[in-house]
Amino acid sequence: MRRTSRRCMDGVAAALASCLLLLAASGVDAQENQPGENLQARLLPEVEILLPENSPVKVNWILPPVEREALDMHLHDRWFSVDAEGFPWIGLDGRLLINPLKNYSAFFPQYFTNFVHLNNGALIIATEEDFGFIPAGQEVDYDPDTGYPVLGYQPLAWLPGEVDGSGEEMVSRTMYRGENCLYFVVRKTVPGEEYREKYEVFCFKPGSGQKSDQSDPDSYSAFPAYVPVYSSDETITAVTGNGEQTFIAHGQMVLLVTPGSTEPGVFYNHPTDVILALDYNSEAGLFYATNYSVGLMSKGAALEFMRVPYPRIFLRDNSLYVMLSEQAAVLQVENAGFLKQYNKTSRELVAVDGKKVSGGWFGFNFGLFSLVAIVLLLLLVLVDVLRHRFPGHVKTVWVLMVFLGYLSLFSWLIVFLYFGLAFRLSGFLVLIPFLVILVYLFSGRRQRIKD
Repeated sequence: MRRTSRRCMDGVAAALASCLLLLAASGVDAQENQPGENLQARLLPEVEILLPENSPVKVNWILPPVEREALDMHLHDRWFSVDAEGFPWIGLDGRLLINPLKNYSAFFPQYFTNFVHLNNGALIIATEEDFGFIPAGQEVDYDPDTGYPVLGYQPLAWLPGEVDGSGEEMVSRTMYRGENCLYFVVRKTVPGEEYREKYEVFCFKPGSGQKSDQSDPDSYSAFPAYVPVYSSDETITAVTGNGEQTFIAHGQMVLLVTPGSTEPGVFYNHPTDVILALDYNSEAGLFYATNYSVGLMSKGAALEFMRVPYPRIFLRDNSLYVMLSEQAAVLQVENAGFLKQYNKTSRELVAVDGKKVSGGWFGFNFGLFSLVAIVLLLLLVLVDVLRHRFPGHVKTVWVLMVFLGYLSLFSWLIVFLYFGLAFRLSGFLVLIPFLVILVYLFSGRRQRIKD
């Protein structure tokens, strides 16, 4: 009976060890940065980035985080753009424009709805009625309350969109940035028994507007050369493109509209999150942002390489700039277009070899299971050592080895909670108790003195 119970215990221990071996083998792959494969970093507690290691892709802080309390007074939406020199511009409260790196702040003379920098660096600002630029060389006035300079404003064209006589009402007109062009989304309400909205997309290429009065530099055409691109009754959440290819987000679905197509095609469908921002150029590709992530998509596939709350994105050449809205911090991802070759159909954060990689609390479930399994196996080893006799000081050595395993496991837990699974040493620490268990199962039990 005693031999049967021993065999049963040995069998259970061996089975648990075999299961743990498989888990640990896969866990080390997920915990350690494999050379040439992936690099995962936690820049802030709520920010995680997964990038290929030994690649040209690099992440730089352009603007460090600002204390949230300093932004509490600015309760309205926040706008974000990057000029030709790579300096971030942030808009607050619909009136204030700041360039933190140049220590520059100024008031816009009226409320703006958006602003963007074109590829040539020109700053274009949209109001509720028109869009234009800030002229140079004008005399500067100052706001009496804050002392900030008040910018001048030169309109270029009225915003597109008209209401017909059937009772349509204009709700909003929003400007979006494209590659060498601007997009405008017109939102209307349509009369009927049920509340219904209509969305229209227009494209405007710089230089396509016409002066209504050539002798008056302040005049501009009431009907510039806007190109109708698309219309729908479904909510449009983001637009970008190059004037020929237009990408339009309807919540989770992104459509591709081209001039020669009879109807738009589905470019990508996000299975879980709403696409809130798109930015595209021919060099880097099509990037997107949701409320929780940043990624790069191609036809039917995508790579979600950044987890960050409420991001704003701006694509300049081959660099992607990401603003953390809650802290007004800005990151630059250099050579971001390199990530196109790793696009996957999965929406999880994935390594370049296709294995899911977790970090911090995203890997908590796996870490907890591994922790419990190792603790139980070490406990079985300790009980077995204490129940049997060993020659000389062998029993003392094995008891110390078990405690060493527990100490390594505790250290691994501290590293896991503080650094996440991206820290290289974490894989080594979790291997120590595992090796103690294996060595005892295959060698230590043979040292026992039989009764």
